Amino acid sequence: MIRYEACVGCGDCARYCPPKAIKMADGKPRIDLGTCIRCYCCQELCPHKAVFIRRNWFFRLFK
Repeated sequence: MIRYEACVGCGDCARYCPPKAIKMADGKPRIDLGTCIRCYCCQELCPHKAVFIRRNWFFRLFK
């Protein structure tokens, strides 16, 4: 999930996404959830904390 109000369109999330699941469109990131491997690199590297990937219920159960 992208919090577009916090996103400045820097493209770091797309640049560092290992499977290239994020593409920039109109200056904002778009995530292809079918390609996303849930590595959380985009969330960890976003300097503006605009990316938030929710863990599915299975992983939240064991956290």
